[in-house]
Amino acid sequence: MNSMNGPQPTLKTHGFGERHPYWAIVLTTLVLAVLLGAAGTALYLMGSQPGAAGVVQQVQPVMLVYPFFTGWLAMMFFTRRQWRGVSPRPLPQFKVAQWSLFLVPLLVVIINLFSQHPALPQRMGYLVSLIALAGLVGFVEEGLYRGLFMKWLLPRGVVTAVLVSSVAFALTHALNLLGGQSLSATALQIAFSLLFGVVAALLRLRAASLLPLMLWHAAFDLVSFLGTAKHENLGLLALNIAVLALYAGWLTVGQPRNTTTVLRTQVGYS
Repeated sequence: MNSMNGPQPTLKTHGFGERHPYWAIVLTTLVLAVLLGAAGTALYLMGSQPGAAGVVQQVQPVMLVYPFFTGWLAMMFFTRRQWRGVSPRPLPQFKVAQWSLFLVPLLVVIINLFSQHPALPQRMGYLVSLIALAGLVGFVEEGLYRGLFMKWLLPRGVVTAVLVSSVAFALTHALNLLGGQSLSATALQIAFSLLFGVVAALLRLRAASLLPLMLWHAAFDLVSFLGTAKHENLGLLALNIAVLALYAGWLTVGQPRNTTTVLRTQVGYS
């Protein structure tokens, strides 16, 4: 009887992602892939109708699917107060050491400039829409793969968090196989996506912030959206793959001593 009147222990509850990270990642990735595939198929069929192609060709599947994921991520990050768990270091706390980590990612964007030959559209409204689309993709994909997925996986180990989140990111981009491009180009793009994910995951651990990753991702995609090249420059794509591979190795070997402390803070946060 006395125990009923004493202080009761507080039970710490965890969401499905924390309790079953692998299932949560598989289900989320499948839902995203199915929705993107369905949206792409619908747009293709609509574009084949007379009079509809001019409008539909300016719409991408992510414009239909990602707003829903934006709302979900915004709810997870801000309504449920998980933003500090995925991005604990605010940008005003960045020092030269943190900003210098993004010099090589900037080089990757510059190489993409030479590959895509971007050109500004004549209509300002269209340019604004492309910038908004690039920002949307950067927020959703970094918030999902380097944000929630890594938060769920970090208690299982750093290597697991980096590799699993990167593989999920690369597999989602394998949907380009349905776009009619060559197998070699798609294989290189999947390799690029995998290494892009690995570097982004390692930078997320080193910089302890998602915002620079979102900006990097958005800048890279914006260059691609503005591109005028008719065919993928496989040589420059291979160069970017080599740059990312070397940088991933450097980030792995050159971990600073205080990284362990940062990781413990991130894993322990709820």
